[in-house]
Amino acid sequence: MRTAEKHRLARKCKAGEIEKMIGETEQELEHTSREVPRLDTLISREAVRLSGDRKQLMDVIKITARNLFYEAIAPFNPNSEVGVKKWG
Repeated sequence: MRTAEKHRLARKCKAGEIEKMIGETEQELEHTSREVPRLDTLISREAVRLSGDRKQLMDVIKITARNLFYEAIAPFNPNSEVGVKKWG
C-alpha cells in the first residue's frame, strides 16, 4: 500500500470519528433544555448573594489611594496644575 493511500484511509477514519462525535453531541443537545432561568440555576447551586459592603470599601480605598498618588507626583508632572504654587 502506498503512502497516499495510507493517508487517505487515515483521513477517512478521522472523518468517521469526528462525524460520530458530532452525532453524539447532537444527541446530547436534544436532551438539554434550551433556556434555563439564571435564578433557578443559582438556587440549585445553593448560591448566596455576596455582601457589597466590602467591595464598596475597597473601591473607596482604591480611589483615595489613586488620588493621593497623583497628588504626590503632581509637582513632577509638567502638565499638572495640582500642587503647583502660582505667583501673582
